[in-house]
Amino acid sequence: MGRADRRRPAAGRTGNDDHRDPREPLGRHPAEDLQIIDFTRQILRKHRVDEALFKAMQAKFGNDELIQLTTAIGYYAMLAMTVNTAELDAAPDAEVLKV
Repeated sequence: MGRADRRRPAAGRTGNDDHRDPREPLGRHPAEDLQIIDFTRQILRKHRVDEALFKAMQAKFGNDELIQLTTAIGYYAMLAMTVNTAELDAAPDAEVLKV
């Protein structure tokens, strides 16, 4: 994707970008992933998580794994902001991930 494509809204891009749409309904994903997806979306959108969801995630994963998940989400967001701001392209020989 060239620099001009990155500056256009996602709706104007060609290709299969529907997996990146933050408005995508949660029902398309396996049931065991829904809480994680909701948790991630709440952190990235509101910078907070509803108390009921936090308690459910804490019960499911425990404190250590929940902190690791939260850190991974934040780290990914930081890297994405850096790459997007600098408009970095992937290396020519980079592996293309199939989604």
